Amino acid sequence: MSRQLRLQFPGAVYHLTSRGNARQDIFADDADRTRFLELLGREIEQHRWRCHAYCLMDNHYHLLVETPEANLSRGMGRLNMAYAQAFNRRHERSGHLFQGRFHAVVIEKDSHLLELCRYVVLNPVRAGTAAVPEVWPWSSYRATASGRGGPDWLTTRWTLQRFGGADADGRRAYRRFVREGIGGASPWHDLRAGAFLGGDGFLRRMAERLRQEFPDRVAATARRPDRPTAREIGAAVAKAARVPPETVLDRRANQAVFKVAVYLLRRAGNLPLSEVAARAGVSAPRVSQIQRKIENAGGLGRAFPWAAKLAHKYKVK
Repeated sequence: MSRQLRLQFPGAVYHLTSRGNARQDIFADDADRTRFLELLGREIEQHRWRCHAYCLMDNHYHLLVETPEANLSRGMGRLNMAYAQAFNRRHERSGHLFQGRFHAVVIEKDSHLLELCRYVVLNPVRAGTAAVPEVWPWSSYRATASGRGGPDWLTTRWTLQRFGGADADGRRAYRRFVREGIGGASPWHDLRAGAFLGGDGFLRRMAERLRQEFPDRVAATARRPDRPTAREIGAAVAKAARVPPETVLDRRANQAVFKVAVYLLRRAGNLPLSEVAARAGVSAPRVSQIQRKIENAGGLGRAFPWAAKLAHKYKVK
């Protein structure tokens, strides 16, 4: 499996996670958590990062970090290495602590950072570890909500400005915003290529950055943040065919619509054959057969004239 492409540039904002190897705990007690936050603070100061939110769970952690300089991998690599060494020494163990490299999602700040600030501090609630976020001491929630007790390196100004400032009214509005997120929809529905979250313009810019920074790797990879999602393809096909979106992948409802949707999931969405087959409720060879017949007919617009605009929209044959 190819290594994740690390897109680094000045001003990038990331959601960062690392998990324990084989799902093992990476924090055995509060002393471990305290040490991790000390090491995180060192990297934030050294690399001039801004940390907007964090949450330490038992077997993983979440960070929201903004990098004024293009130096994410250097800092994160040193953080995980230093903490793993400290953990192994303290607990007299050896071997890998983390499950591979850290995972990074590049975020469009204006459209998604605030929602992720809420998502991160609600992790203990979603996991059933805490009934409300304020009872979990190992996240940035308390410091942001009250202005007390947080590490010096935590950046709360940007978040609180979204609620009018760091006064009592702003913090009250922030607490209400977080509470309203309990049980809410996941922010990851719009995740693209496993590592990008933002609007269409942002995704196009990230795709161009990838092509510039990794010219020999991106052309052959599925990591295209500007590709449409399966949900977007389904909605576009439904609109073009004038059918309900929920029937697009129902082969009994309309075979032509079904075939167009399957074809676009493969060609425009670049989804794996197995995933398209699972979504469509058919075998992988059947998906390949649909794709091959449309291409042999001269492309989507020739095989199904009503879908010509979809072929143009998604730049497929």
